Amino acid sequence: MNRQPPFYAAAVLLVLAGGAAAWPFLGAPGRAAVAWAAVLGLAVQLPLHGLLRGWRRSATHFVKAVAVGFAVRGLAIVAAVVFVVVPNRADPAPFLLALAVFLVATSLVEAVLEYRASPAGRPAEA
Repeated sequence: MNRQPPFYAAAVLLVLAGGAAAWPFLGAPGRAAVAWAAVLGLAVQLPLHGLLRGWRRSATHFVKAVAVGFAVRGLAIVAAVVFVVVPNRADPAPFLLALAVFLVATSLVEAVLEYRASPAGRPAEA
């Protein structure tokens, strides 16, 4: 039986908690930058998780999903720089820092949850 919390809920809660933790230390431009980063981070991570789950059936597809995930995350950061930072739509430092933290943290949560759901991550039954 799969008793893990769903990744989608965990990712949203993690991003909300991270944004809430940073909120008191930021001014209005920094808060807007963190909000932009949260939206972009979730917009990237949630579909990629669906791709990973869909391609998990075989080892080669799983490796392809991981590679596609890394590539899409990298492209998301480049696109964020081009479309958000360069036109000065958000404060660059908090935006890029928050985006990087959200992407890395949700990727780590995804890896832990996927490992726990795998046969290797389940405790041996006596």
